[in-house]
Amino acid sequence: MVSTQSQAKVKELLQSGQKIEAIQFLCKEHNLSLPDANEWIQYLAGETSRPGAQPATISSSLIRAG
Repeated sequence: MVSTQSQAKVKELLQSGQKIEAIQFLCKEHNLSLPDANEWIQYLAGETSRPGAQPATISSSLIRAG
């Protein structure tokens, strides 16, 4: 989970056009991978309703196993 303070910092960076710096900040401060940091950026920029909100795909073999 990204702290409220970090979210505010990322929003400031995004508002000033510093998307790469925002991603680097999340990676460094919260040990996030690039894809995870990018999901948080999309969320904080208002592009998704929550981090990792992309639809999940489930393998048909997993569906049959159930």
